[in-house]
Amino acid sequence: KPEEAVEDFLSKLRRIHENYKNPVVVVALDGENCWEFYADNGYRFRELLYGRLTEEEWIETVFPEDLKPSERIDRIVAGS
Repeated sequence: KPEEAVEDFLSKLRRIHENYKNPVVVVALDGENCWEFYADNGYRFRELLYGRLTEEEWIETVFPEDLKPSERIDRIVAGS
């Protein structure tokens, strides 16, 4: 269910937020492969996810072009 999938995703982000100082998490929804397994090709999931990402006070959503060149990512987790 889209609501459950969004809650699961946010719970993983919450753990990252609580365990790392100023984490940067890239969420790239490229539209390939998985969406056929979601109801309505994942439309409701993506709509709910983006809504929640923008509502949570502990999450800042930005586009890559919004990042300052002086910002540096010191660590990238395996599988990134």
